[in-house]
Amino acid sequence: MQLVPFDSVWRAGANDAAHLFTTRTFAVGTMILAPGMYTLWVQHTRAGTFLIVNKPTGPWGTQYDAAQDIGRVPMQMVATPSHVEEFTMVVKALAGTRGR
Repeated sequence: MQLVPFDSVWRAGANDAAHLFTTRTFAVGTMILAPGMYTLWVQHTRAGTFLIVNKPTGPWGTQYDAAQDIGRVPMQMVATPSHVEEFTMVVKALAGTRGR
């Protein structure tokens, strides 16, 4: 059963959009993010699911503005052994200063 219609954009968070804060420049997929704060959104399409990084901070979870997108990166979806009631994003350390 699909709960979110294809192509709709939804907040990555409970009520407010999830915020990402960084003090260093880093890459997320092909995006280069400068130090600062961003909001995270998700779009599920027939072609895949994408993490969207957006400029405005502080918006309520329904105030998405595509014109403010920094970029999008494909997400890897995996099945869980049981129902999960929380959303977790993990960055795994790789060699040097890289993560995945």
